[in-house]
Amino acid sequence: MQEFLQAVRGVAVILILLGLGYLLGRTRLITKEHSEFLTRFVVTVTLPPYMVVHLTTNFTRETLLDLGRGLPVPIVSMLLAYLFGLGLAHAFRLPQTRRGIFIVAFSLSNTIFVGLPVCQALFGEEATPFVLLYYMVNTTLFWTLGALGIAFSGDQRGNPSFLRVALQCVLNPPFVAFFVGVILVLLQYSLPGIVFETAKMVGSLTAPLSLLCVGTTVNTKRIWLGKDLVSILLGRFVISPLLVLFIVQFFPLPTLMRNVFLVMSAMPVMMQSSLLARLYRADYEYATSLVAATTALSALVIPLLKVWVTRLQP
Repeated sequence: MQEFLQAVRGVAVILILLGLGYLLGRTRLITKEHSEFLTRFVVTVTLPPYMVVHLTTNFTRETLLDLGRGLPVPIVSMLLAYLFGLGLAHAFRLPQTRRGIFIVAFSLSNTIFVGLPVCQALFGEEATPFVLLYYMVNTTLFWTLGALGIAFSGDQRGNPSFLRVALQCVLNPPFVAFFVGVILVLLQYSLPGIVFETAKMVGSLTAPLSLLCVGTTVNTKRIWLGKDLVSILLGRFVISPLLVLFIVQFFPLPTLMRNVFLVMSAMPVMMQSSLLARLYRADYEYATSLVAATTALSALVIPLLKVWVTRLQP
């Protein structure tokens, strides 16, 4: 019971910060212009050092290479979920401004801000390497396929070249920083103390600023139980975990790694999808409504996930 409460408490903190951002936006203490600036600030300034610090702190060259055997499960499950979401987006004939957001929301998880504290609460610190392995795959797909899809859901006036937009999406600061972090780990290079501490301090701003930014864009009138939201809820909390459970039949994993992947696959929509939607002038209110709804519901889903993975123990 204590670990359930700890996991739910972590989600509650996120919901409180989202609520604070909502209040700041409603009272105009944070205006639309302020929120747009904070969005760019998070994506280009705080998130890159956050990526580097997390990778170099939580991985060594040996653990990174050793964990590689588990890579096929998250890669295949996320790509299958991505294709599933793509098919639904076309079947529902979603507007262009929502299509990329829907696909990302359906297939990718909030791995760090929700997934990491939840898995640590449910399984202990020994789950952290497996969480970060899932995070690596999730992050790579989000900042490549996901970012590209959201970008083409937005207003591309002034960016007519497909190649230019694609390069801007793939070579974005967070993904470049992620790649640099992996290289540093593989080369076993440690950042100088003052550089590391500065990066750590700047990166620590990422979670609270992201949540406040997302909260300012929440429009409660846009949250409704339509086919979009029902599909996203099924994709996040039912279809994605079932895909993982199916794929591990072909790639046997240690029990803890499998359980972590199952829980991680059932986390809420990534809040960065809302930030990118705003950055690329897509329907960011739609993205925010999906983030808010799935994050709120995850407080109920987490205890059920714990019961489910416990019953799966061999």
